[in-house]
Amino acid sequence: MLSRGRRIYKVQKELLGYNHRKSVVLSAENVSPRTPPDGAGPASPNKHVVVVGAGVIGLTTALLLSELPGYSVIVMAKHMPGDIDIEYASPMAGACFMPFSAPGTDNASWDGSSWYQFKNLALNHPEAGVSFQEAEVRLREEDLNHLPHKCAEYSLLMSSSYAPPCTKIPPGIVQTTTFKTLVINPSVYLAWLVARCIERGVVFQRKKFEHIIEVKLSLPHDSVFAIVNCTGLGAASLGGVDDLNVIPTLQQFVVVSNEASKLIFTSGSSKTGDEMCSVMNRPAGGGTILAGPWHLSHWYPQVDPNAAIRIMEQALELDPSLNVDGKGIGGLNIMSHEIGITASRPLGTRVQMETLFDTWLIHNYGHGAAGFQNSFGAASACVNFINNNRDIDPLTQV
Repeated sequence: MLSRGRRIYKVQKELLGYNHRKSVVLSAENVSPRTPPDGAGPASPNKHVVVVGAGVIGLTTALLLSELPGYSVIVMAKHMPGDIDIEYASPMAGACFMPFSAPGTDNASWDGSSWYQFKNLALNHPEAGVSFQEAEVRLREEDLNHLPHKCAEYSLLMSSSYAPPCTKIPPGIVQTTTFKTLVINPSVYLAWLVARCIERGVVFQRKKFEHIIEVKLSLPHDSVFAIVNCTGLGAASLGGVDDLNVIPTLQQFVVVSNEASKLIFTSGSSKTGDEMCSVMNRPAGGGTILAGPWHLSHWYPQVDPNAAIRIMEQALELDPSLNVDGKGIGGLNIMSHEIGITASRPLGTRVQMETLFDTWLIHNYGHGAAGFQNSFGAASACVNFINNNRDIDPLTQV
């Protein structure tokens, strides 16, 4: 038996004689901001846009939309900032700028755009929970070719300070790179995004959808101009999207009150072998994150005690300053054990538009561990598309 959402979708499809949707991938080349013609007046008002999902991608998209005239923006989501749930990735994120994206890709371009926005927040808006931090990446020889960390290129892209490899290379490590990066406290920053959105008139509603068409039908008016799908992991099970290329990627954390000397990432060590690990101070009193490796296709919501011990041992090896009075793990003041699951997409991040009857449907998900550092750039691509096509009827594009 069909669910309510799928029945509605089937009926509307038959009424409109509509049996396909047009898709266009949004890249840096085809989403540049529209330049209005000379003498053009202000954009016509009351274009309703619904953003589905209230993680960092959805909230950033809503914020940028709210800064443009002529749009009413609604964020609809099952989870909101302040919630703790295994399906809600953003509050659990490590949330820093690291060299995930290959040079020359859209993701690298989004990183660059986002860097300048977060840099401005770090310099001028301390209440946003963003700050600079020294970072060091350590790589083993067997990881040089298949890990995406191209630190020199990354530092150049971000206009960040880049230093040559340090002279004291730990055993087993063949390359170290140091640079200044940006670190975000997710709890503080997500709350800041919500506050800025509310100041600009964005409305927030808790909703859970079985099918994407329910988003359009959830409002009392028939004027939903665009839907932006920022559902992350939910894109795999949301009817009408059903993206089976989205897979969960699990990472376990130990949060301690001990302060690390800097952000350190390693691709492996004598303590954990092939397991990656990192340490990082969260700004605004967020504690220090001791992060373990990523596990693809894992959705196990329980903390693994053995993994927690390995993570703490690795962290002490990475940064001896955490080893208070030589007490080892016993000297760590543990605040919490956490599990974060992000939405990875091996085929690539999906930032794409299509038509859903008389409504634009824009997808923005699958950023994996790069959600925060992609956020402003990817959101800008979606917002520019919406604004560039605000006078175009989606039905004419079928």
